[in-house]
Amino acid sequence: MRAHTKSLALCAAIVSLALPSAAGTTPPYPDKPITIVVPYGPKSDTADYAHLLATQVNKYLDGIELIEVVRAGDSGAKAATEVMLTPADGYTLMMGRVGSQAISPALKPNLPYRWHDFTFIGVIEIDPLICAVRSDSPYKTVRDLAQAIRKKPGTLKYSTVGTGTIQNISVQYLMKLSGLVAGSIEGVGFPGGPEAAAALLDGRVAFICTSAVSLVQPIKEGKLRAFFTTAPGRLPELPDIQNAREVGLRDMSALVGWSALIGPPGLPETIVARWRAALKKLATDKEWISEITKRGAIPAIGTSKDNDRFIKEQYELYDWLAQSLGLQE
Repeated sequence: MRAHTKSLALCAAIVSLALPSAAGTTPPYPDKPITIVVPYGPKSDTADYAHLLATQVNKYLDGIELIEVVRAGDSGAKAATEVMLTPADGYTLMMGRVGSQAISPALKPNLPYRWHDFTFIGVIEIDPLICAVRSDSPYKTVRDLAQAIRKKPGTLKYSTVGTGTIQNISVQYLMKLSGLVAGSIEGVGFPGGPEAAAALLDGRVAFICTSAVSLVQPIKEGKLRAFFTTAPGRLPELPDIQNAREVGLRDMSALVGWSALIGPPGLPETIVARWRAALKKLATDKEWISEITKRGAIPAIGTSKDNDRFIKEQYELYDWLAQSLGLQE
């Protein structure tokens, strides 16, 4: 009888080891590498910010490796579509950008996803635009540029990275605010922000509006002349450059780039909470703040209490701009 009792106890112990306990039915997250999908090319601003996040936030995620994977194509829509369809387990996320999450859905109503078809974990950074020319350009102000375009429409060129991008929409909107008709200045397409900036530097184009990260260094080196930024105030890295409000272009202030960490729809709240806790710690990390600021960007983790509302407002802005500028497909 005693031997039988011991046998039953041993079997119970084995069974208890084989079955998960009620408190531990879900494996801890994360317990394996996490993929961060990059919707633009390997030299893009997006890839830069994704790499910065991957190398800085893992210390607040138990040292788990974050792997950046580029899925460029269709102005970010290729990557966004893939992420929308991945399992909601927290191991495939995306560095969403204004282009992929707001502009493309606004310009292309027939995309396989809408702006709200994702889990928004948090806004990472705000990326003001800088509108600039070469330092040896005859145009000293944006009004000089507009006057030259008005005199000889269709002769000047600007850098863009595609129709459905903030680089293109910002110039189109600036032309409209300046009283110029569509087509007054010709857009020349490039694979990414760095290539678009390089085209301005070597004289292939006369003008650019793009994220600060691509222009901060050449402006500091005196190679470019900035007309204004779309930052809410002065950029710490370029304090002498006026913002759009200061040069009389208040409406341009609404156009800023941004990065947001997103996941597929239905991401469990426990995973979202784990990420937000890690991001909250990252927000006060001095190295992180320094790296973001020196790129001409604004650290934004935790500044948007309602991430869904922020993305919705951005989508509505670009939906209005797409219709206003006649860009909707």
